[in-house]
Amino acid sequence: MEAKEKLSVKEWFEHIWYYYKWLIILGGLVVIFLVIAFFQLILKPDADVHIMYIGKGSISVKGVNDLTKTVESLIDDYNNDGKKVCDYIDLTALAVEESGEVFNADFNAAAIARFEVEIRSGDSVIFLMNEYYFKEAMEIGVLAKLSDVLDSTAMPEKTYNEYGVYLKDLDLYKAPGFNSLPANTILCIRRSPENDTIKYNRTMEVYTANKLCFQKLITYKADSPSS
Repeated sequence: MEAKEKLSVKEWFEHIWYYYKWLIILGGLVVIFLVIAFFQLILKPDADVHIMYIGKGSISVKGVNDLTKTVESLIDDYNNDGKKVCDYIDLTALAVEESGEVFNADFNAAAIARFEVEIRSGDSVIFLMNEYYFKEAMEIGVLAKLSDVLDSTAMPEKTYNEYGVYLKDLDLYKAPGFNSLPANTILCIRRSPENDTIKYNRTMEVYTANKLCFQKLITYKADSPSS
């Protein structure tokens, strides 16, 4: 029986490339993606405040940028890292009663699953929700009463209930970015870690920073138009 001819290193690489070229390319792209994601993760600045929106209507990239800039213009550098950063999550999801509309079921299910995780154990502390998901959050029992985080002088004249206020009833609805959200979006905040029956990875320092931001959002005053 004739012995197989031993391949040179060059021939061996050519042989592997010929048969596994696309697998190698795909594997290389995965490695590049993981490296980029890793460095983005370690280089990403810590956020001072964490806000999540969930509802039927999403906003554009420009709207998100405007919203985060509005928030960052109002807050202080709570974590003293030299930067003011708002971490904003935008989830577009239809409620059960809206399911007759045309939508991507898989995308919708993924958004709802993210909401379930975020509301229970995620980073988000300040919430912008449509009525359906606001009631879900109330049912889960994670929301703080407005009276627990606002003093009497900051309390809005009109509220949805003791846990939230419609965006349309605040001057904040005139602010860049926030004016792109649906008018019936409800602004609310979760309970502090000390009072929350659901334990999540938030310290009182982080919660206090978000509470200060929430107070600024509630009491925001739009500039009067020039006469």
